[in-house]
Amino acid sequence: MKIKEILEIESNNGGVINLFLEGIFWKVYEQSAYLFSANVEAFAINKKMIKNVQKEIVSLGFPETSLAK
Repeated sequence: MKIKEILEIESNNGGVINLFLEGIFWKVYEQSAYLFSANVEAFAINKKMIKNVQKEIVSLGFPETSLAK
């Protein structure tokens, strides 16, 4: 899934956590990242400038193997 599609999903976020599988990692973006960190597990939130959307994106990620916890 492209970052533009992910941002569209997040722009309509109604308080749910959207997880995206990217390789062996689950990624959580924007509002979902804040919700995940506050309500599931306090992972570090990263900020990165993405040139093709001209925006700083907030995300966090964790390996698929940690889902068992």
